[in-house]
Amino acid sequence: MDFSSEKSYNSARMFTVKEIIKAAGGKLIQGKSTGNLSSVSTNSKTVKRGSLFVPITGVKYDGHAFIGEARKRGAAAALTSKKNIDAPEGMIIIKVKDTLRALQNIARCHRLRFRIPVIGVTGSSGKTTTKDMIAAILSGKWKTLKSFENFNNEIGVPLTLLNLEKKHRAAVIEMAMQRSGEIDELAGIALPTAAVITNVGEAHLQFFSSRKEIARVKSEAFNYLKKNGFAVINSDDDFTGFFRKKAKGSRVITFGLGGSPDVRASEIKTLNSRTCFTLRYRSGSVKASIPVPGKHNVLNALAAAAACLCVGVSLKSVARGLSSFRLSSKRAEIKTAGGIRVINDCYNANPSSMKAALSMLSDQGPVRARRKPRRIAVLGDMLELGRSSRSLHRQVGRFAGRIGIDMVITKGYLSRDIAREAKRSGVKKVFATRSNVEALKKLKRVIRPNDIILIKGSRGMKMEEIAEKVLK
Repeated sequence: MDFSSEKSYNSARMFTVKEIIKAAGGKLIQGKSTGNLSSVSTNSKTVKRGSLFVPITGVKYDGHAFIGEARKRGAAAALTSKKNIDAPEGMIIIKVKDTLRALQNIARCHRLRFRIPVIGVTGSSGKTTTKDMIAAILSGKWKTLKSFENFNNEIGVPLTLLNLEKKHRAAVIEMAMQRSGEIDELAGIALPTAAVITNVGEAHLQFFSSRKEIARVKSEAFNYLKKNGFAVINSDDDFTGFFRKKAKGSRVITFGLGGSPDVRASEIKTLNSRTCFTLRYRSGSVKASIPVPGKHNVLNALAAAAACLCVGVSLKSVARGLSSFRLSSKRAEIKTAGGIRVINDCYNANPSSMKAALSMLSDQGPVRARRKPRRIAVLGDMLELGRSSRSLHRQVGRFAGRIGIDMVITKGYLSRDIAREAKRSGVKKVFATRSNVEALKKLKRVIRPNDIILIKGSRGMKMEEIAEKVLK
């Protein structure tokens, strides 16, 4: 992620210069070691007065070029990994070996100041929804910090943790990955007291050899749990036993829709945009509901419930928090206009989340009473699937046919395999398009009142462009 163009997400905790030097493993090369720093930022455009600017070096940019701008905007200090820089006069400069690693070390030291529940969340799909659900539950009891938008990588996690303040009594941190060792790195910064793995799917097979390898990397979330920490495991997943072993003596709590997990759901009923169920934990139960459709979201709710139960939240408080939860942008947003319902689920896509979204579409009730709706899926490419890409796209097409989707419109080169297989599997009307413009034109030609439309694809496909215009 290129944070040079992201919104600012500064920390709100005051540090002394000496604390920064020690935490970063740095050496003061300009200025004095006395005084305080108001916050930490990686964005020169939005630094706060008196802050520390950390220049991050990316593939297409080098933050060191913006140290002067950061100074003009009020930054009091900056880190540098360069031997020679044109340092602004009056600015404190601290030399470090690697500015990103220094940022992470500063964040870890700051995290250690807080003896509070910190819940780490990872998984192939559902991790952001689960994170938001956990935050909604915890916020009913404590002031809670949660990962901001997609700040879930090697830069975003430390920036999130640096926003911990005295007022916070809990935190929930999302952890994403694209390489081996990344979850270990993030868990080593966040030091979770409870770690959740939502599931293991096919996402990121471009970077890993198999789902087993993905499971191994995901299990790194448990590496820093203490003996009184909790490993929260999906009992419906085929890596449950593997994760139990990886928990290494930490307490384990399971969640799932099948079998006999610790946290489970029964009497699940979905009506359009809300899902009701009985939430069960050991011998206790409570009526619960979430303002989103789909059994996959019930599973996310069970993961969130398990995480919160293990840090001391009551079953009733869990149910109360779930009812107040709100999805992040572009995740199963449902809008109705002119008798047409659109499900905007464009944030990202992988085979598991595609099938879950198609099931959600299939379960939708009519837009207008007494009229049978047509269910239309507008699907874009699923990226980062590596050598398994074609077969996984075909699986999605077969699934659409099996559950009775009425029409499929695909956009992109890879999703042509979805279209081909959907047609073979019984979907009555199938159209393959090459662009958002073409897909939107086709959709507007065929839609009619009482249609229910799902729009979904990987983030890079920008399917939200279709979702934003279809109701206009």
